[in-house]
Amino acid sequence: MKFKLGVVPYLNSQPLIHGLTDRSDIKIVFQPPRQLAASLKKGRLAVSLLPVIEYLKHRADYRFIPGISISARGAGESVRLFFPKNIDRLKKVWLDRHSLTSNTLVRIILKKKYGLEPAFRLPPSGQSLDLRNPRVGWMAIGDRALRWRQRSVRSLDLAQAWFELTGLSFVFALWVYRKKTPLAGIAKILRAAKKAGLRRRREIADRESTKLRLPRQFCYHYLTKCMRYDLGTTELAGLRKFKQLAGEMGLLK
Repeated sequence: MKFKLGVVPYLNSQPLIHGLTDRSDIKIVFQPPRQLAASLKKGRLAVSLLPVIEYLKHRADYRFIPGISISARGAGESVRLFFPKNIDRLKKVWLDRHSLTSNTLVRIILKKKYGLEPAFRLPPSGQSLDLRNPRVGWMAIGDRALRWRQRSVRSLDLAQAWFELTGLSFVFALWVYRKKTPLAGIAKILRAAKKAGLRRRREIADRESTKLRLPRQFCYHYLTKCMRYDLGTTELAGLRKFKQLAGEMGLLK
């Protein structure tokens, strides 16, 4: 029986799963963050790269594997709020249908950093970036945010905004499992995959840039200078701060 790992289908996850797709004892299930959260909750996955907001909401039932994260300290590039003109004119924000953590982060940033409380809505299915209304912004995460960024549209990098607000790293995802799940050595395997993947970020960037139709050097910069993969004291401090602010705003319910 294969060990099922849930992974986001984005460029930023690739260094954490290097070599795992070739293993006969592991099955990787690629799903967007919102779907991964549902799959782990229903027991369809053994371990998942889970949005941290889901871990915080259900931490009594969940555990995470130490030492590994998807995080940023400053510019993260792939979690952005796009808007037509001035950010202070926003009255509504279309959230990303696939996001959980970043949809929470944008609420915190707009209120705590800009004093804004626009209406937040999930967009109708099939609707995409439309910046004709100066009072409406759009959230985007992952590879879609990287592609939209190439359009020279005004945007706010939420990881950078978080760093400016708090001076801390922001953690987007952790390897999370249900507390009664037998890990069967998977933590050691995931740490080894991370170590191997970090050594091969140039190779990963070259390969994925072709698929994503993004410049190779940008993909390499993104994987080496924007995304961080450790879970140390700075990342844990950022996670605690996120928990505090989300709790104050009633976003952990």
